[in-house]
Amino acid sequence: GDSIKLSQVYVGMNTLTEIPLTEAEKSQKTASQRFGRGGGESRPLTALEAVGREPRLILLGKPGSGKSTFVDHLAVCLAGASLQRDDPDEQAPTDGWLSYLPTWPANGVVPPVKIVLREWAADGRVETATEGSLKLFIDFLRDQLVPEHCTEAFDLILDRLREGRALLLLDGWDEVVGDHTLRILRESIKEIARSFKARIVVTCRVLDYEAEPLRKLAGFASHTLADFNDEQIERFIGAWYSQYMRVRQRPDADAADNTRRLHNAITELPDELRDLAGSPLLLTVMAIVHANRGRLPDARALLYDECIKILLLRWRQPKGQPDLLKRLKLPADKFRDADLESLMADLGYAAHTAADRDQADSRRPADLDETAVMTVLARGFNTFDPTGKHELAGTMFKALAMGNGLLLKRGPDTYAFPHRSFQEFLAGQHIAVQHNRIGLCRTYASQIHWHETLLLMIGYEVFKDRPDVGPAVNLVRDLLHRESLSQILAGEVLALASRERVEKYDSELLAPRGLWRQMCDRLLALSTGKNGALPPPLRARAGRAFGRLVFDSVESLMQPTASIAAPDLRLPFSLVGIEGGKYEQHPRWREALGRYWCQVERGPFWYGDDDEKLQRVKLDYDFQIGRYPVTNAEYARFLAAPDYRDERWWTEQARTFFGADLPSAPQRWNNTRFNNPLQPVVGVSWYEASAYCRWLTAQGHNAGWLPTAGEIRLPTSLEWERAARHTDQRRHPWGTAAPTPEHANYDQTGIGAPSPVGCFPLGDAMCGATDMLGNVLEWLATPDEQANQIEVAKDFTTSDRVLLTWTYYGDSTDVLFCGARDRYSPYYRYNVVGFRVISPRASTGV
Repeated sequence: GDSIKLSQVYVGMNTLTEIPLTEAEKSQKTASQRFGRGGGESRPLTALEAVGREPRLILLGKPGSGKSTFVDHLAVCLAGASLQRDDPDEQAPTDGWLSYLPTWPANGVVPPVKIVLREWAADGRVETATEGSLKLFIDFLRDQLVPEHCTEAFDLILDRLREGRALLLLDGWDEVVGDHTLRILRESIKEIARSFKARIVVTCRVLDYEAEPLRKLAGFASHTLADFNDEQIERFIGAWYSQYMRVRQRPDADAADNTRRLHNAITELPDELRDLAGSPLLLTVMAIVHANRGRLPDARALLYDECIKILLLRWRQPKGQPDLLKRLKLPADKFRDADLESLMADLGYAAHTAADRDQADSRRPADLDETAVMTVLARGFNTFDPTGKHELAGTMFKALAMGNGLLLKRGPDTYAFPHRSFQEFLAGQHIAVQHNRIGLCRTYASQIHWHETLLLMIGYEVFKDRPDVGPAVNLVRDLLHRESLSQILAGEVLALASRERVEKYDSELLAPRGLWRQMCDRLLALSTGKNGALPPPLRARAGRAFGRLVFDSVESLMQPTASIAAPDLRLPFSLVGIEGGKYEQHPRWREALGRYWCQVERGPFWYGDDDEKLQRVKLDYDFQIGRYPVTNAEYARFLAAPDYRDERWWTEQARTFFGADLPSAPQRWNNTRFNNPLQPVVGVSWYEASAYCRWLTAQGHNAGWLPTAGEIRLPTSLEWERAARHTDQRRHPWGTAAPTPEHANYDQTGIGAPSPVGCFPLGDAMCGATDMLGNVLEWLATPDEQANQIEVAKDFTTSDRVLLTWTYYGDSTDVLFCGARDRYSPYYRYNVVGFRVISPRASTGV
């Protein structure tokens, strides 16, 4: 039947080589817009340009980087263009085959000659040769390309290679192994390059090339393929679904919808998964998974599982050979797919156990040598064939190392998984079936580098088609009363299990003194530093787990029937409107609202962005400022409100800017790096922050907890600094002591994202407000050009510039002080920008 065509889904690849922009390129927009990189004066050399530039080229790349696919695509297009030129009746794409090779010159159409080097290396004449020669190549080429009685065509091919009117593609130099074979082919390629004028392209894995001197080819320039960037990923997804739906005979609308959904799914993946999409191989696997399921799996563990199945069982079978399972020649009723996957799990566990914790990049997969791999595989095959286990291990090792992309060669005798997440997932699959599983989990829970493995193990169990919550609950019970690190892991495990599943499993676990509430209490204590000293990254982890236990997710808070398992009364506004305003009428809620506001008294204080030139100014009124920046949990209640689009909340300039297209959510609302309920909301414009304040004011008036004359709004720059600096000339909210990672979330703290509110009690201001430095920038109600303006700015045009507090989680201590400011346009949405609220008078009635 019909199939997906390579020429239709292929996306042009870049190399790591940078070349200067031409004057014509400089005149078109900016370099960063055109090529997705900063700098403005250069851009990446494309792989196609490298072929046109270098008469002798060795194209390097990581496993799965698209080397062979590039060669295949180039060969197909040049072959099609050659046929089209020689035979006008030959079928061709609408715009011609050269439309797929945008920088290839029209007068450069030449027939391609492609050789798979491992097939040439397997030729018996190579084994018996004493030296390499042109004749070895010609004899092999004749056998491969020329049917019997067609010597005229073969002579024509040789003539074109000699005259430079053909392109010779030698694919897979890394797959030629053995000193003798490598030397013979190297000498033969040298003779080819000396005898033929044709351009020659050789592909090779970069580490094999760097590690083996015999792979160096004199006179060959080298360029290395780059990972896909965001633009290339988007283009591939669009092309993939266009072809997929054509093959499935589905309408274009379905292709567009699936393209959008897969692009959004990849964009919002966690960082470690998002990295996978940069590899053409793994991006293709993700597209296959999405196409077959109609979506990417909800859980990372299920995505890893499906990717591994595709790579292990379906990917890149050797030409003319059966799949790996059949090549092993074990009885089909005794050795199945699951047994093959179990062997990979053993290998993942061996790799993770052997991981060096002192390596510079702890997110790299661990290295294994060939002996270690063979030992693990032979031990696994011993159950099925004790006498042939080593031969079986060799067959599987060859398939893994040379073919399917699941175990990658990283050096002369070094192998690793393509991504550490695969290693961790497989290690978890191994632990899950061990008889001493509980003991292993208890041991590894106290070792932070095993946490991801255990979470992937639990994630697979609770998200698979027939979920099993029991192991997760048992693990939480076992870890609840252990050391802090194990307790944090237990909280993350319980959050993975989810409140809905746990309640179905045993509703008593959610009782007031049940496991769920106990876990919430411990995580809150750990995240706020009230239960002994923990490093800031661990406090942030505890805070994120607490947020998921309390609120589940921001999506759940947006449901009409939203409910809270164990309300976090630090954030009273996260409960506004839930259960018909039940919480707003509760005495404890009113008490929590009083604690939320930090009182700031009127009077003089110091203000400015230069400690040597501070000005003394005065505010003639008291006000209250929110203890925390507005969180995702609180902002979700605004998004969930039936009257979210009511024009009363949106300023005149906001309505003019957005029109009918009001934002449905903040910019990073679906990104797990930014959307924990207890993280400050980010990715909101000044217009959205102002609308939230107006809406919240109306909620207070309607429910009676805010007097009619009361108002909730954004603070001015002066108000914010008064709350942060107090009345003296301190540089930081906590005083004059230099910042440390115990005071705030900045570049040295090691979190790398907005931290849940309340993780830095040592950084609190005198009034009690927290997170006033670091973490996120905060919108202010002050124009840029009037930083000391006392009056509140009610609206801004799109041409105005608005002040924000500066700093955020990625900044250095240079800007970590009370007077630091930045300025943006009011419509600007960025993943480091949030806000907090104030009420200009004691208006809560508490």
